[in-house]
Amino acid sequence: MLDAIRKNAQGWAVKVIFGLIIVVFVFWGVGSINDQKTSAVAYVNEQPITFTQYKRQYEGELERIKEQFKDITSEQLKQIDFKRQVLEQLVDQTLLEQKAGETGITASNEEIRRTIAGIKAFRNDQGRFDADIYRRVLAAQGMTPAEFEEAYRKNLTAQTLLGHLAATAVVGEAEARGMFVFAREKARAEIVTFPLDVHLSRVTVDEEQAKAFYAANEARFEAPAMARIDYLEFTPAALARPNEVEVAEARDYFQANMKDFAQEESIRARHILAKVAADASPQEVERARKKIEDIRGRIKSPKDFANIAVKFSEGPSAPGGGDLGWFGRGTMVPAFEDAAFALAPGVVSEPVRSDFGWHLILVEEKKEAGIPAFAEVRDEIARKVAEEKAAGRVADLLDEALARLSAGEKLAAIAQALDLPVRSTAPFPRTSGPEELALAEDDLAGLFALQQGQATTSPISVEGGYILAERTMARDAAIRPFAEVKELILAELRQKAALELAENAAKAALEAAGTSGALPEALKARARTTEPFTRQGFIPGLGMNEFLAQAVFSAKDASWLPIPFTTQGGAFIARRTALLQPTDAEWERERNFFLSTLRQRKTDQIMGAMLKELRAQAKIEIPDPRMLE
Repeated sequence: MLDAIRKNAQGWAVKVIFGLIIVVFVFWGVGSINDQKTSAVAYVNEQPITFTQYKRQYEGELERIKEQFKDITSEQLKQIDFKRQVLEQLVDQTLLEQKAGETGITASNEEIRRTIAGIKAFRNDQGRFDADIYRRVLAAQGMTPAEFEEAYRKNLTAQTLLGHLAATAVVGEAEARGMFVFAREKARAEIVTFPLDVHLSRVTVDEEQAKAFYAANEARFEAPAMARIDYLEFTPAALARPNEVEVAEARDYFQANMKDFAQEESIRARHILAKVAADASPQEVERARKKIEDIRGRIKSPKDFANIAVKFSEGPSAPGGGDLGWFGRGTMVPAFEDAAFALAPGVVSEPVRSDFGWHLILVEEKKEAGIPAFAEVRDEIARKVAEEKAAGRVADLLDEALARLSAGEKLAAIAQALDLPVRSTAPFPRTSGPEELALAEDDLAGLFALQQGQATTSPISVEGGYILAERTMARDAAIRPFAEVKELILAELRQKAALELAENAAKAALEAAGTSGALPEALKARARTTEPFTRQGFIPGLGMNEFLAQAVFSAKDASWLPIPFTTQGGAFIARRTALLQPTDAEWERERNFFLSTLRQRKTDQIMGAMLKELRAQAKIEIPDPRMLE
C-alpha cells in the first residue's frame, strides 16, 4: 500500500509510481527481507505486526484523511478511534496474506521482475531499470529495498487472492438492471410553498422570552478558551532572503537545472455553467442551451465575464467569477478542454456542451509548452536559492534564540537581535489551533498551558522547521453575556415562530384539500412542478431534501403527501406527478458500469464474510492496548 511513499509523495518519481500502480512493490534482488527485527504492536496467529509496519500505515492513512478533511482535529480522530482502525486494516491484511499462503497463492520472482519493467520511476535516461535509482527513490521515502520488496510480495499475494474471490461473484444482468433502474429512475413533484418571510412580520418576540431561552440554553452560548501567540519561525522559507540573491547566481542555477522548469501547455480560464444532466431529455438540453445563449448576450466585453459568472453561473466556481485558475491538458473533461485550448486569450467561446451542462469559456492567459525564459522564473529561482542558503542557518539561529530565551530575554528582543520578524496569529481555540501553523495536539496543549506573556522553553515543530512562541492572549472558556447574544436569540426565536406559522398554514392547506386532493383556487395558482430528480435527494429549486425524495418515490399514488415539509425558507406541501423510467438506450450506455459495480459489491460482501470467519478463528493479541488510546 506504499504508505511511506504516499506520506512523502512530493517528488516527480513518486507521482509517477502512483500514476502506474496502486498496490505494487518491486523485487530486483536488492537486500534481504529479514534485515529488520522490531517490536510488535500485535500478533495475528503469532505472526507479528511490527511497530514499523504500524507507523507507516498510520502515517499514510493520516495523510490520506487529511487530504480529504483538511480541518480534522486530533480530538475528532480519537472520536472515530482512528488508531484502532489503522491496526484493524493491518490485521485484515495479515489474515488475507495468511489465507493466501494456505491456498498456495504466491507471487513468483519472475512476476515481480516483469512488473518493475513498467515502472518509469526506476528507469534511467535510456529507459532501463537502474538499481541505483531504485535505491535512491526508496531512500528518499524512508524505505529500504528489503521493506519495499517484502511489502510488495505480501500485497501482490493478497491482491491475487482478492482476484480469485471476485471470480466467484455471480452477477445477473436482471439484477444489475434493477440496480440501474433504482438509481436512475426520476420523479416530478408538484409543490406549493408557504414562505417564511410572509409570516415574519406577524411575529413578535420580547426580551423576556429571549432571556428565558438564554437561561434554558446557556451551554449553546459558551465561548471556548482562546489563545493568541507571537512567534519566531525557524524554517528555510522564513529565513530566506530572495532579494539578496544576485542575478548571475540565479542565472547559473537556471542553467544547471533548466529541465526542472519545463512546463506543459497551460491556460488560465473562467467559465459560466448552465447545468443540465448528461442524460437529460432533448427539451431540457435545449432549455439550458437557450439560457447560456441569453447569458452570452449579456457579455459586452471580456471585462464583464467575471461579474456575469457571479450572477448567473450554476457551477461551484461562480462566487469567484468562474475562475478555474491555471490548468493543463488532461485536467478537464474532453469537450471543455478541447474548446478551451482552441481559444485565443480574451475571446468568449460559443456555448460548449459537456456532461455537466452548457459552458461559456474565457481564456485569460496562455502558456506554451517548453522551458520558460529566465525572466519568467527569476523570482522562483531566487526563492529556491535563498531557501537553500537559509537551510544552513536554521540550527544556528535556533540555538542562539534558545540560549537568549533561557537567559530571560523576551521574544521581541530576541527577534531584534537576530534580525527576525515577529509573527502574530489571530485568536484561536485549542480544538483547531492557528490557521497558518499545523500544530500537533501536544504542542497546542503546551501553548494553552502558558500564562499570558509566557514563552515556550523548547522549540515547537512545524512544517520545514520550528517556532518559538509567546502567548499574548489568554482567555478561559466562558458563557457569553446575554447582551452579546441578545439579537441572535431574538432573530432565532422570530425565525422559529414564523416557521411554525408557515407549517400551520401548510397543514391547513392539506386539510382543505381533504381526500379529493383539490386545493383552493388561490393555492392552485401558487403550485409549481419541479424538474425531475432522483432518489439521491437533490431537487432543483429546493436543494438537498432526502426526506422529501424518499416520500415522493414511496408514495402509492399522486395524492398530496400527508405531512408538510420545512426548509430554512419556510414550509411546503408536495405530491408526486410523474415517475420517469430510464430508457433502454441509457441502460446500454451504463450497462457495464452497473455490472462491474454490482460485481464489486458482491466481491466486497464475500471478502467481508471471509474476513469475519478468519477473525473468528484467529488468535489476535495486542500486547499493549494503551497504544491505541
